[in-house]
Amino acid sequence: MNGARIGFKKALIATGSRARVLPLRGLEEVRDGVFTHVEALSLKDLSDSVVVIGGRTQALEFAQIFARAGSRVVLLQRSLRIMPEAEPKLAIELKDILSEEVEIHTEALPEGLKRGENGVLIEATVGGRKRTFEAEYVFFATGRVPNTENLGLENPGVKTDGRGFIVVDTTMKAGKNVYAAGDMVGEPMLETVAAGEGFVTASNALGAGPVEMDYSVVPKVVFTDPQLASVGLTDREASKTRRCLCNTVEFSSVPKARIIGEERGLIKMVVDDETERILGVHILSHDAPEIVHEAAMVVKNRMTVEEVIETLHIFPTMSEAIKLAAFSFKEDVSKMPCCAL
Repeated sequence: MNGARIGFKKALIATGSRARVLPLRGLEEVRDGVFTHVEALSLKDLSDSVVVIGGRTQALEFAQIFARAGSRVVLLQRSLRIMPEAEPKLAIELKDILSEEVEIHTEALPEGLKRGENGVLIEATVGGRKRTFEAEYVFFATGRVPNTENLGLENPGVKTDGRGFIVVDTTMKAGKNVYAAGDMVGEPMLETVAAGEGFVTASNALGAGPVEMDYSVVPKVVFTDPQLASVGLTDREASKTRRCLCNTVEFSSVPKARIIGEERGLIKMVVDDETERILGVHILSHDAPEIVHEAAMVVKNRMTVEEVIETLHIFPTMSEAIKLAAFSFKEDVSKMPCCAL
């Protein structure tokens, strides 16, 4: 505002975030061959080849988009697996499926960029070996940076963490009469979460509260084909505080999946061993984003395996997978006739 001072009774900071580009050696030399999702959505011509740096949601979605548009795609992921926070079995299965379209390298650390004869050369260490990849473009899907610089946050006493994200409490309060919502408060950076944070902020700031933000039941989706969707705790997260039971069912056991020829994928259910309460559901399948909403209601309402089994499901539907996963704790669902559900 050109240095103008603006008084307020309540303030909401919602300045969002921007794509993070790794400061690799030689980056400035090849800037015209480097882009993020922002530039990718404005491309007018199809690129012959793309190297995608990253291995989480955005990297996988765009890698498959590029591949299906006709580009040769190489994906470099630093960690041992793509989607390292996801259920390992589902992440491994997704990698196997995507590898039919995209050349995927895990344990890959990009180190430098330079101009090549046909585009950009990416120097990397892959599994301990030095490798060089060449592509017309390099696509960075390496996280996001909060837009919190030069806002004078110290004046109203707003604190940030070591990465610049604003620290808030469960009411989204960041300081005296100051609230923050959206990407600049950190993960999960999802539109639905930002909207929820905005609702909590408005309710508390305008006197309709107190309302607290609940991050325990946030559905998440990777829009690849098939899709990876999840809600609640993973096996590893749940096992930190309790003894858990976990079962995995293949979608080839779901009648609707067989009927429509979409048998690829798995559903995993995480259950408390003592109470049989369902703590998390993780789905790799066609229509996983549609199925996960039922899973979210199951987790949010603290339903047990028996309660899901007793709930009638329409046959044939993909969401029958939820009931099959619950039934798997009682019976071998691969040997059950469909009408027994």
